Amino acid sequence: MSEDVENDFHHVDFTVASIWESFIKSLEEVIFEWKLPQSKRVSPLKRGDIEKAVWDKKTKKEKLSFAEVNFTITRYILKDPGAGVTSPLEDETGDEDKVQALEDIMCFENDFLPQKMWLSSMGNVGQHPHPLAVWYGLRDFVIIAPNHDAVISSETRVKLLLSSLYIAVNNTNCSVPIFIQIHRASDQFYMGVCDGKEVRVDFEMVYLKRAPQHCRYLPGLLDVFKTKIASPISLEQILLSVQFTYILRDWTSYKWTQQPPDFEFLQGETIGVTELGRLPFGATSDPVSELYLYATWPKLVDSAVTDGESYSDFEPSKAPHWSVQVRMADQPACLLSDYFEEFLQLCHCKRNMKDLIGDLMECDSSGIDISTSLSAITEPRVPTLSQVLKRNKTRPKAVVRDGAISHEHLMHMLYFLFPDAADGGVKPYPETWGNSEETKQLEMGNMKTVPVDSLVWRLSIVMSHVLSTLGAVRAAAQLWYEFCGEMLFRWDKGILIPGVPPGFPDHRTCLLNQKLQMLNCCIERRLNRETLARKTSVELEKLSSGVSRISVPCKNSDDEDEFFDCSAEPTGGEGGGGGEEAAAAAGAGPSRPGGGARRKQKHSLWNQPVGRLYKYGNLRLLKTGEHLYVPVTQDPSPKTEDQILEDVDVMVHLGTDAHAAELRARIMSASLLSDMESFKAANPGAILEDFIRWYSPRDWIEEEGIDEYGQKKGSLSPRMQIRGNVWVDVWEAAKPVPARRQKRLFDDTREAEKVLHFLKTQSPAQMAQLLLPTLLHACLVRLMEEERAELPDVMPTIQHIVKQAVRLGQQGNTAQDLPRYEDLSKEMTSVEEVIAQFKSLEHKFSPSGGEQSPELQAFLSHLMQNTQVDVPEGPRGPIGMKIRCMFAEAQKVAQMLSEYDLADSSEETWNSPFATNFPQPHKRHFIMRTHAKRPSTYSIACPQRLSAILQKDSFRLAGCFTQDITFQ
Repeated sequence: MSEDVENDFHHVDFTVASIWESFIKSLEEVIFEWKLPQSKRVSPLKRGDIEKAVWDKKTKKEKLSFAEVNFTITRYILKDPGAGVTSPLEDETGDEDKVQALEDIMCFENDFLPQKMWLSSMGNVGQHPHPLAVWYGLRDFVIIAPNHDAVISSETRVKLLLSSLYIAVNNTNCSVPIFIQIHRASDQFYMGVCDGKEVRVDFEMVYLKRAPQHCRYLPGLLDVFKTKIASPISLEQILLSVQFTYILRDWTSYKWTQQPPDFEFLQGETIGVTELGRLPFGATSDPVSELYLYATWPKLVDSAVTDGESYSDFEPSKAPHWSVQVRMADQPACLLSDYFEEFLQLCHCKRNMKDLIGDLMECDSSGIDISTSLSAITEPRVPTLSQVLKRNKTRPKAVVRDGAISHEHLMHMLYFLFPDAADGGVKPYPETWGNSEETKQLEMGNMKTVPVDSLVWRLSIVMSHVLSTLGAVRAAAQLWYEFCGEMLFRWDKGILIPGVPPGFPDHRTCLLNQKLQMLNCCIERRLNRETLARKTSVELEKLSSGVSRISVPCKNSDDEDEFFDCSAEPTGGEGGGGGEEAAAAAGAGPSRPGGGARRKQKHSLWNQPVGRLYKYGNLRLLKTGEHLYVPVTQDPSPKTEDQILEDVDVMVHLGTDAHAAELRARIMSASLLSDMESFKAANPGAILEDFIRWYSPRDWIEEEGIDEYGQKKGSLSPRMQIRGNVWVDVWEAAKPVPARRQKRLFDDTREAEKVLHFLKTQSPAQMAQLLLPTLLHACLVRLMEEERAELPDVMPTIQHIVKQAVRLGQQGNTAQDLPRYEDLSKEMTSVEEVIAQFKSLEHKFSPSGGEQSPELQAFLSHLMQNTQVDVPEGPRGPIGMKIRCMFAEAQKVAQMLSEYDLADSSEETWNSPFATNFPQPHKRHFIMRTHAKRPSTYSIACPQRLSAILQKDSFRLAGCFTQDITFQ
């Protein structure tokens, strides 16, 4: 019994896999699943392939764990720009056993790849292309990285992981390099291996904060390279590729500067008042932060160059190849975007006008309140433009009290908005209204705003100036208060508002423009009515003071009353005309000598035709046979879009019963009643059929035959004969009243009161929302003015903003659409930044004459894409000379040289071969390549490579060392 127990105690099951073996097995499964051993050679890399082609990133996130650490396996493989993943190469040379990775590391075409930083959705910072592609020139590799924040730093774990990797690669004959990430992810520290049929490649790395003393220059790095190879025979020549990186941060005289607008200049001749109508544009600080100069020496032989502390052949001005890259400033302050952003913030303002300018809105000491009568006008405490109008001779003087805007600045702005009040020198409004070339090009005419350079256009721009530079919200409230006061004054004095397109409110424009058009319509109606009243008064005064009228009744053959008039009284009334035409219309005969005129009157005194305009063709009244006259009618009532919506809302809420239907019909027939009364006044004895023939000819059905007056017979259409027809009811209710004596369909006084009340009761936020669509339009026009053909991505963005703005205008609710305006603001900011960056580069690289060559334009266009751009003709070309001058000035300023020495840094001084006005290089990158026999003399010669990157705060060696494993 004890013997059995002893046997069980010493029993070990060696068939159970350990954790280490399970990890190796998992690696092998992934290698076989991705078919890495079957990878074949592909076409050689060309220049720019690794940088510009698309990378395919395949990630395996299975439970691959070892020593309580989970790992993620990721494969990076370069896609062929023309056809997906790189395709196998049909090898006809018999070198099918060659490893693709070894050919890639020995290729010179993709040395010193530029890298772009990117930020992932998880907040991790990465680079493109991957650093391993930059350091080794690889196009296909696999990385095994610990998940989350796990760090593999212990030497034991590193060796164990590398051993596992060697075993898995050897068992699977994997020819694709596989790396293990060691230390922190930000250190970018990798070690790896690649296995061929005859060779094994070890990828090793050194990363230090400071470069060792013996490794600061090329000779020490070559010694490290040769020592690491440890070939038993002498090495072949070592080929070098070298690149030095220089950074320019101080632009000196090449700095782009642009100051924000200052209203103090408005009083001089530098800017002028007309600048008020132009939005600012551009960055307030230089949007180009740094310039990176890459001086490159490709394919050198180690024995042919010297590099040391006292002397170096690597002088940047002698480099055969130059390339540059710029780094832009992060979110530079841009004037146009800031203006629009501040206006958007005003749209969210919760304060009202009384809170902001309550002291300016109080009545003056005279005690007159504008709410009691429109004819009683009070002077605001801050004088408006109306105070200086020549027409205003009765307005009492007010106490001048400055608000947020000084009186002088306020007058400049008001003169700009109302140039008709100035004596001269102020830009007048255009005589015709049309779209600018920028508006036509982008179809901005579909935007619900206003014509360019109209009153509302100027007001939106001036308001943005005031908001940004003259006192923020309180200044904007003051300007709006003055604007409303000016509108009130112009209505009271009968002065048309300038800068407003003529005619009825145009519903294609913004609501504020419609309100101003409505106010102008009211002023025009009032002026016309007053002019007509004065004319009538003058004519009546002449008649009453000149000739008396004596009427003697008699009988004629038609048994009608006949009168003998001593004067020819106008019979047409309003628009009916007078003189011979009016007399003929009334049936009067020719005048008699001696001042008397005898005419036959066909109508009774109480039924005289009044308000005739002209004869309506050859039509005659059906009952009397007299000519049918077109009457003078009231003009249709203009309405703004909000009034139309109110009318629709009223109609909807009336209900659907019989009384509601009758009320709805009466409301809609107000204009019809007016026209029928005018028609009856102009055509005594007319019937409904006569009115229909003129007013709605389609409802008069002509028939065969001719009536007694020689015109075709006819009858009303079926819809006009329906019982209870509204037209019949209205005709029966209509009285013969000319248009000038009717109740006005359009009460200009009441409508003007509505407009003035609307303007006066707007809060700062509501005022900003009224002007916001127009300001957006002005911003887009400004962007179009600055758009450049060298920036192909700018125009599509502007077109997208325009389309979104058109949609917002169609919806017509600015308050609810503010978030979408904020999105458009961000897009405009990006466009302005790009244009400002391009203008800064133009300022830096353009020649003194200002003319740009096509070569320079192409160079700047590529530079804007944030990529490395080759400098044409290197350091000796025009662009290269410009760059050298930039570095020379910056270097001399850094060395605090005198102003006299600084003036000597002209382009001609660079013809000297001794010019070395460059700072210490920011980064030095050496790539060493050779072939060596390892580990014995009878081994095959294998590729060897070492990349050395030296910076002020880092030192990195990335080596690729190959050895023959056939005879180890």
